[in-house]
Amino acid sequence: MLDNAVELLVRGGRGIAHAMTMLVPEAWEGNDELDPSIRDLYRYHACLMEPWDGPAGLVFTDGRAVGACLDRNGLRPLRTAVRGDGLVYCGSEAGAVALDGHGAVRRGRLGPGQILIVEPSEGGLLEDFEVKWDLASRRPYGTWLSMHLRHGRSGAVVDGFPADLTRRQVAFGYTKEDLTSVLRPMALDGKEPISSMGDDTAEPPLASRRRPVFDFLRQRFAQVTNPPIDPTHERVVMTLRTHVGPRAPLLQERPDAVSLVEYPTFFLYPEGLHRLVNGPFVVATLDATFAATDGPRGLRAACEQLAERAESTARAGAGLLVITDEATGPERAPVPSLLATGAVHHRLLSAGLRRAASIAVDTGEAREVHHFACLLGYGADVIVPRLALQTIAELCATGRM
Repeated sequence: MLDNAVELLVRGGRGIAHAMTMLVPEAWEGNDELDPSIRDLYRYHACLMEPWDGPAGLVFTDGRAVGACLDRNGLRPLRTAVRGDGLVYCGSEAGAVALDGHGAVRRGRLGPGQILIVEPSEGGLLEDFEVKWDLASRRPYGTWLSMHLRHGRSGAVVDGFPADLTRRQVAFGYTKEDLTSVLRPMALDGKEPISSMGDDTAEPPLASRRRPVFDFLRQRFAQVTNPPIDPTHERVVMTLRTHVGPRAPLLQERPDAVSLVEYPTFFLYPEGLHRLVNGPFVVATLDATFAATDGPRGLRAACEQLAERAESTARAGAGLLVITDEATGPERAPVPSLLATGAVHHRLLSAGLRRAASIAVDTGEAREVHHFACLLGYGADVIVPRLALQTIAELCATGRM
């Protein structure tokens, strides 16, 4: 997929260095020492596409230039050597090529997100800052960003809850464990609750009670990186920043390509969603509920209707699709938010419309970190965990926090 993306960008008119800088940018958001023009270069292209994370050391060519770059995490070695007679060596190992007897040798290594290019028509070896400075100076990216990119706010904290809160908690499968072991620790400490890695709960198909769709997608093994990613490293190379709105064509480079709303996180409060809905985009609200009397067939039909309405409204110009189960009640059952999100996302993909609209999920179901991860993985751009926030507000109001 990375090969295909590079070829598409190069055939679309961008140079190989430009394509690789777009696809594999360095971790720029937490780097206070980065030149402002290079930061603007990265910020502009982040509105066109998300970064490819690796980990990998990459070597590439377009037939005229050859280069190498390292992923933004820097988890793979890429050593370099420049010989006096002009030979440039880059590889994961030192000593693979004989370098003695041809002049002085300058040795080094590529750091996270760094790039080098050997391009004879441009004078030979171009190192990281030269490549990126040249790209950043070709367009007034900073001016375009200041003119068109909007900055959104997550919204005000929820301080109220509905009278039928308990009924809604039952409808969305909340348990006492969710309140005491998940929501309360997260609300108090601002982080995911810590527990043992053992999981003795029954597999969802064999459980004595119905489990959320999210539970069917849990991993049953420990997954680590080598070397491990520590918290300090995470803060530098990882981000929750998200953009909302219709994306510009990938192969065009124009000022209004950044006409989006940028949020520091995918997590929105209801008030933040209200601001977004009343913002610059055409908005379509998709009701993710169905008549409870229709049973399983009603669920399938509801997913199909969601997908059809998403496609039709995106074709009509909607730049934001809001999937909501707020209408859940005694007569209306909620479509599991993961099914609703996946149905909309994949219909837009198959119709070639996914870049035309962003997806906001306003749901009473999401309450764990795993739930958010699944929704993001299946297409959500922003998430409003309305019932979880109302539940926390009720715990505070009743003194049970």
